Amino acid sequence: MAEEKDQQRWNQYVLSHPDASPYHLWAWKESVEQAYGHKTFYFLAEDNTQIVGVFPLVNIRVPFLFNELTALPFCDVGNCLADSLQVQGALVEKVKEIAETIKSRKISLRGRLKDFDAPYPDLYFEETGKVRMLFSLPDSSETLLASFKSKLRSQIR
Repeated sequence: MAEEKDQQRWNQYVLSHPDASPYHLWAWKESVEQAYGHKTFYFLAEDNTQIVGVFPLVNIRVPFLFNELTALPFCDVGNCLADSLQVQGALVEKVKEIAETIKSRKISLRGRLKDFDAPYPDLYFEETGKVRMLFSLPDSSETLLASFKSKLRSQIR
């Protein structure tokens, strides 16, 4: 389980991973804990001292009604990031252990795991039905502003 001292290494791994989102960063953990008071479980896998996988989860719990581990709540995407299927499998097994320990009824993921055909019967994949659009920004704000029509430029100013 990741600790506060792992924050910088965690963020470096997330920033270097091609499937990462901003929600995978350590700041999301702190935001959810502070804003909502939910307990978080941030798992990391290491090979010697190098991180090879991370799996951030939040325990959303309402006594007598709801107890779920979610990766990641309040976002459109988020789940396990790993360098290999073996690492992903090991992280999933750890998550299942924690879910059993805290008596979580469900493990919910936003997004898919690699090799989805692998047997993960205990995981629920939540389809958000949302899309994201990316726009490559130019090198300067002046270039960006110049690319807009004059009416939009006036409205921005």
